[in-house]
Amino acid sequence: MMRNTSPIGWIPLLAIKVFHEGALLPFIIAGIFVALPIIGLTVYIDTLYYLGVVDWENWVFTAYNFVKVNLIESLSEYFGTDPFWDYFTKKGPAIFTLMSPVVCISGVTHYITKRNRNESPYMTYYAAFYFVFFSAIPHKELRFLIPIVPFAFVMAGELAAQTIKRGGDLATFTSIGIKLFVVFEVI
Repeated sequence: MMRNTSPIGWIPLLAIKVFHEGALLPFIIAGIFVALPIIGLTVYIDTLYYLGVVDWENWVFTAYNFVKVNLIESLSEYFGTDPFWDYFTKKGPAIFTLMSPVVCISGVTHYITKRNRNESPYMTYYAAFYFVFFSAIPHKELRFLIPIVPFAFVMAGELAAQTIKRGGDLATFTSIGIKLFVVFEVI
């Protein structure tokens, strides 16, 4: 269905929807009628393909196995460990390249813009939580950041649209991004 780590960023968004915006009943209904059948079907299919037969005694729950092996037993550390700040200083800039400063600024401007409209800045929350959560895990890989790339570029697109709407042009926006990238690289 999806990689076990992909839903990580959705945890704070669900918490905001349930606790802050009062959407507990829709959350429970979606859990019963959408999440449980999908999880059940996934466990059934994983069991069928991994064990070859569903014998109703042995089940394969991939998400649990992932957490057990990689986090609880720390077997992922055999593939190497990196410091907490590695995603912020090396792997993030490697994925976003010249867009790194623009992505950082766009996260802040997305937050400010949404807050000024009395809306929740879901994309900023998603990206920030995802970055911090995966920074806390000792084993880091560049590919683990892929789920936040679309959200980061949507926020960057919003920033570009706001810059152009305020009278700036795309060349100014791009030159500011390149200058910031040079400053970040020097630091």
